[in-house]
Amino acid sequence: MARIGSAQFALLLPETDEQVATVVKKRLLTATSKEFQRCNWKLSLSIGQVTHIGKNRSAEELLNEMRATIGRPEAENSAALPPQA
Repeated sequence: MARIGSAQFALLLPETDEQVATVVKKRLLTATSKEFQRCNWKLSLSIGQVTHIGKNRSAEELLNEMRATIGRPEAENSAALPPQA
């Protein structure tokens, strides 16, 4: 894990294909969402994902691709507290 911004971190999973990375992402989102709710924290988390296998690309290219996935409006990329009633 490495800090890549003030509130951004990169988690490298060597020898991990896209399917396994997606499972890890979903587990992280589920665990953090539960903890946010348990602590009554009004926080959210977004996770971008990129899989790099056998491609010759720079770290900057991979980070840019990962950042682009964060902007997608897919529910599978973010976790937040449910709306308050």
